[in-house]
Amino acid sequence: MRVLVTGGSRGIGRATCLRLAKDGWTPLVHYRERAEEAKEVAAACGGEACPSGADLRTTAEIDRLWEWAD
Repeated sequence: MRVLVTGGSRGIGRATCLRLAKDGWTPLVHYRERAEEAKEVAAACGGEACPSGADLRTTAEIDRLWEWAD
């Protein structure tokens, strides 16, 4: 099961990623500017979790994120 967590590189988003991973979900750790932090969160989640940078103000980048979910 895959899940997109926007703002997953820190704070509530980070905690959400870690909890979802613990419960068996595979998070896509979204970030806009904090690539290194997102990589650390994805590594902590294990499995197929991965970081993905995107500016959610643009349709093209939102579409790219959804490709991961398919």
